[in-house]
Amino acid sequence: MMKVVPFTTEEGDHDTAAFSPDGNQIAFRWRGEKNDNWDIYVKSIGGERPLRLTTRPGPNISPSWSPDGQTIAFVRNWENEWTVFTVPALGGSERNYSR
Repeated sequence: MMKVVPFTTEEGDHDTAAFSPDGNQIAFRWRGEKNDNWDIYVKSIGGERPLRLTTRPGPNISPSWSPDGQTIAFVRNWENEWTVFTVPALGGSERNYSR
């Protein structure tokens, strides 16, 4: 018999989840522990705590994995425009694709 288990037990709103290509991680957006800003997080399936990948103001939505699982693309409302960014799946500098 299968049992449904949540991927994360952190408090607050979570949504727009996407599995990594190998199925071992999940990227999602969450308002964080302070419930202050929609940021992109990644978590290993069965892992302890999610890793926060974004920190800049503005809502971040729609995380999507690269085919090799090394990068996550997402969209942010940046300077009143929806802009595509990427960030390494293990954390690091964001790259803005509109400039």
